[in-house]
Amino acid sequence: MFLRVFIAFVGLGLVAGAVGLVLKHVLWRRMAELESEERDVLRTEEPELDEFWADRPRAGERPDWAWRVYRVGWAIMTLVYPPIATIWIRTGRLSAHSDVTIVEILAATAGVATYVFVSRWRIRHYRCPRCGGPTVRLEGETPRFSCAHCGIIWNLGNV
Repeated sequence: MFLRVFIAFVGLGLVAGAVGLVLKHVLWRRMAELESEERDVLRTEEPELDEFWADRPRAGERPDWAWRVYRVGWAIMTLVYPPIATIWIRTGRLSAHSDVTIVEILAATAGVATYVFVSRWRIRHYRCPRCGGPTVRLEGETPRFSCAHCGIIWNLGNV
């Protein structure tokens, strides 16, 4: 039962994410097709559009796939491993029928808090994956960093 509900939620999340990405790209394309005066009027009427416009794809932008893979891997590990470790320490064995107690819930919460803290630290100290040089964060909700040495804009994806 739990597995079916989990699969349904994951499926709905994937579909909603895909629809959201398509809608964002359609809106960015339509805004790019507007005259600059029309776009400026629209942005003054809706101040939230500044961040949305800043998140548009840019020329010379590359996704940092290593960052994205590590981010997902660490998120899964910090959510799953602490409860597994506490079950193993508490019972001395691992089983699919182990009871989940408040200790495991607290361990998962501590793992997620650690993940949030470490990921924010990593973003503040992000370096160019190609040359290792310092980067400058660009405006927008999606983390993008520009390397002055390489001339590459690195897109870290949604955080």
